[in-house]
Amino acid sequence: TLEPKDIEQDLRWSPSVSAEIGWLQRAQHFFSVSAFRLACGGAVAVAIACAFIVLNFVNLPTPQSTVEAPYIACYESPIGETQLVILSDGSELTLGAKSKVAIEYYSDQRIVKLIAGSAFFSVAKDTARPFRVKSGDLTATALGTRFDVWRSAGTLRGAVEEGRVEVAYPMQIDDKPTSLFVRRELEAGQQIAASAETGIGTIAQIRPAAIGAWRSGRLIYSNATVAEFIADLNRYSSVPIQISSDSAEISKLKISGVFRGQETDKLLLQLSDIH
Repeated sequence: TLEPKDIEQDLRWSPSVSAEIGWLQRAQHFFSVSAFRLACGGAVAVAIACAFIVLNFVNLPTPQSTVEAPYIACYESPIGETQLVILSDGSELTLGAKSKVAIEYYSDQRIVKLIAGSAFFSVAKDTARPFRVKSGDLTATALGTRFDVWRSAGTLRGAVEEGRVEVAYPMQIDDKPTSLFVRRELEAGQQIAASAETGIGTIAQIRPAAIGAWRSGRLIYSNATVAEFIADLNRYSSVPIQISSDSAEISKLKISGVFRGQETDKLLLQLSDIH
């Protein structure tokens, strides 16, 4: 039976953890009793398999540090420009155009919150302090790596250039997020997307040259929505770009291609031709 003592010390922070443990205990009890009562061996096997599936999908949330942050900072890049930031531990992050991050470094972990836009990370190794990037409900934990996180129109994307990254996102049940987390581990040359509408997607391959291509002004899309595209263009335009309410269906159209962020007028003309 799963007990509170079986949970790692740094995972006991949340009041919801006890509730999750209680839920697991009831699930374990239910399936053990059901297995005992079923006479046929095949039915017993099914009950055990179901119990395994339930327990296998449960992931406890990422722990929050209880240690006072010795280093806190906030960085924001201007419209149409990237910005290189050297963090106190030697890690580097490049902010995309009109992007914003908040830094919280503790003695037991390093947290970067991507509030808007995109950021490319080159993480300095420190096994005693995991490096986590949080954007909305998505958490990406670096396992010694270089990776990109992108936030546009409610969609969160992560891609790994080097090393590995563990991505966690709330499990969707009946199209609603839960307190349980689905975790995926990305390797170099892999990417993933997540949103409140669809949950976390499947791992897909990506060309290394396409990861963080926005650093050189290129916006590369593969099956992205027009809404994401417009949100990104707004990071390069001093004049707000919006989709009119009578053309709202355009926002859900999917696009793929390579574009130059600085050529907003040209891109908008191309978009109008598509419509």
